Amino acid sequence: MIRSKIEHPNIPGTELKAAELSAASAASVLRQLAKRANQRLVRLEQAGQTQYAYRMAETYLKDFGRKRFAETASRIKNLTKAQITGEINAAIEFLTAKTSTLSGIKAVQKAAVERLRGMGYDVDNGDFFEFLKSDEYKAAVKKLPSKQIFEQLDEALYNGVSLDTIIVDYQKYLQGKKSFQQIEKSEKTGAYMSKSKRKKYSIIAGNRKNG
Repeated sequence: MIRSKIEHPNIPGTELKAAELSAASAASVLRQLAKRANQRLVRLEQAGQTQYAYRMAETYLKDFGRKRFAETASRIKNLTKAQITGEINAAIEFLTAKTSTLSGIKAVQKAAVERLRGMGYDVDNGDFFEFLKSDEYKAAVKKLPSKQIFEQLDEALYNGVSLDTIIVDYQKYLQGKKSFQQIEKSEKTGAYMSKSKRKKYSIIAGNRKNG
């Protein structure tokens, strides 16, 4: 049996090279993989975990105008052999990704939390972690050091700035409508909310406990 570079003992078809399968065998393998992959996509959607591996699969399927892998015989018959091969490989990539399961996502997030705590951050606050999952953060971190973003985010949350407002500010930054210094200045002073209404967060360990 010819082995593939991507292999998982619990996922039928991953031990094969899709390009070397007959048309009938490839269609059969795709049906099995697509069914399992689609089930995972549904579970992730229901749990609101539509990032990581889910986004990878979503990006692939978007090119075909679909939200699901080709699972039915009627859909598969309209695919060329090359497309079937490509879809098998995409399904395998998704299924073998750690973040294609809820337990895998929890493990990845736990590791991320531990790394952030090692940097001096206490990320128990939900808004902090939600921001890390946002498109705005993923785009901003390509332009700014993550430490600088974390410090600004910490200050903003501490001063009572809502997560929605923070995200809008980063959208404006990415659009060139607002500088990072302007974001820091307005959110650091709590300009969005009166001091009496600010909700105190403990984002940086040991730094906000008595704030």
